[in-house]
Amino acid sequence: MQRSAEMPAAPIAEAATPRSPRGLRRALIQAFVLFHLAAVAAWSFTSTESKAPLDRTVHSAFGWYMFPTGLWQAWNMFAPNPGMSNVYVEAEVTLRDGSRATWKFPRMD
Repeated sequence: MQRSAEMPAAPIAEAATPRSPRGLRRALIQAFVLFHLAAVAAWSFTSTESKAPLDRTVHSAFGWYMFPTGLWQAWNMFAPNPGMSNVYVEAEVTLRDGSRATWKFPRMD
């Protein structure tokens, strides 16, 4: 079959080019947002006190991210048995001039 003069030629596939730095940065940001949403959602639907295999798997998979960033939450803060402790950090520090002071980690109360 002959091609008529009116039919355009098929486009030639371009060689695959590596992603630009901007495209790579965008892909990394999207991957992080997707990971973050998955971690928060998975953590929210599980219990820290449960011994169920799924809960333990989720907490071992995402605990390294949730605890240090302060994004973790526990449902035991609600009734009927809320936690009865108030944990905080204080440190005695020695300043350059040799004097000592008590430093208190900021709290939300």
